[in-house]
This record gives sequence, structure tokens and C-alpha cells, in this order.
Amino acid sequence: MPKIAKILLICLIVLLLLGLVSAGLLWLFGKKNTSPQNVNNLTTNQPTTDPSGLTNTGTPVNSNANVNNITAPLTGDALTEQQAKRFAIFFAEKFGTFSSQGDFENFRELYSQMTPEMLKWAQTQVSNKYRQQDPYFGTTTRSLRAKLTRGKITDANIQITVDTQREERGETPDSNKIVYQAIQIDMVRSGNSWLVSRAQWK
Repeated sequence: MPKIAKILLICLIVLLLLGLVSAGLLWLFGKKNTSPQNVNNLTTNQPTTDPSGLTNTGTPVNSNANVNNITAPLTGDALTEQQAKRFAIFFAEKFGTFSSQGDFENFRELYSQMTPEMLKWAQTQVSNKYRQQDPYFGTTTRSLRAKLTRGKITDANIQITVDTQREERGETPDSNKIVYQAIQIDMVRSGNSWLVSRAQWK
């Protein structure tokens, strides 16, 4: 076979091999892209538990959702009621957490959150406690839940009842105990905030 024919044959074989390789690569990548996964509708087949301890039951998850805004934001009256409940919870915990050796700072720190009538009552209570000079007594209050129990959130005067857990401590361990107690908090709208006009333990 002439030398030039051999060279042409070799070039033809090389081109053929390159064509086969190219075709194989195109087929391989084309196959991977034929069935794209819908990332907006991912569904797990089995329930899983995330680090927070909540169970994922396999419901569809929108990957485009803002993870910091899973639930719809509160607006209007719903937002106002939520804010009022948070204020009542704050007041209940501070109002119900005190120590007879702590100069009743819990009352003092709430003075600015009280109506004039409530403020006068609180100052009288502090003064009476000092004169009584009771033995040591302390209480730590934690709020469990709050609910609107009188009026509508759009009213100028409302009442929110807060259920609490109170840990009472005395001079000896035998006097320590835990009680569950509700407190009714009467609130008066003051501009965009609230003031407490009465707080009564039930």
C-alpha cells in the first residue's frame, strides 16, 4: 500500500474514534439532563427528625421559601393582640418575681408601665413590706400562656389573663414549693403602648 494511503487511513481512523468519543459524551450528558428534579416540590418518603426535635412528616417543601418566615406575618388586630399579650406576659413575670431582700426592685422596674392609680398602690405595698420586716421570702414566676379575657383588642381598656408557674422559696428548704396561679391584668391603651391599671392574682 502506498505510504500516502496509509497516512490517510490512519487519519480516517483517528477522526472516526474522535467522533465516537464525542457522540458518547453527548449521549451521557444528555441522559443526565432528561429528567430534572423539581426543586420546588421536594418530598421526603420517610419522616425524619431535625436538630430541633420536630418531626418532618414528608410534606412538600418549597425551596424558594424564606426559612425565617415560615408562617404568615401577623398584621392588623392580630399583631396588636400579640403585642398586648407579650406585654402582659412581661409584666406578669416581673410583677410576680421578687425577693424580700431585694428592695422590691421588681415593682420599681414596673413603675413606668403603671397608671397613676396603680403606681400609688405599688408604692404603698413596697412601703408596707419594709415596715413589716418579714423573714426571707422569694418567688420566681414564669408565664405559661396568655389570653384576652375581657374586651376587644381595639378597645381602650382590656384584660389579659396570664397563667403562670411560681416557685416560692422561704428560709428553709421545707418551705419551698411550686404553685400554678393565674393573674388578671387590666390594661389601658396609652398611645401605641399599654399601661397596667390593675393586677390581681387569682
